[in-house]
Amino acid sequence: MSRVIAPPSPHTRLLGRSTTRRSLIVELDPEASSGLLRTISLLHRRQCHVVRAEYVVGPGAPARLVLSVDAPSVHAHCLEGWLRSLVDVRTVALAESMETS
Repeated sequence: MSRVIAPPSPHTRLLGRSTTRRSLIVELDPEASSGLLRTISLLHRRQCHVVRAEYVVGPGAPARLVLSVDAPSVHAHCLEGWLRSLVDVRTVALAESMETS
């Protein structure tokens, strides 16, 4: 019988490294359907762990994603630029630190 071992989750890979928590507000294009997926995928690829996410959509208003993310400390300063470069992202801003429950 062969043994199957699942690859470690991105959060597990961060445990031995220094991380920085960043709270961000990402405004997404309301006409685009893939902005949320693109944003979360980018964070996953960059080995960031989303601690908290709040997605707010209103009629006629841009979609807003409020995130609290643990990022590898050596790359934490790059988060805003990475997110701004996504096609469906309008703006990115630092938010006040969010409480996690």
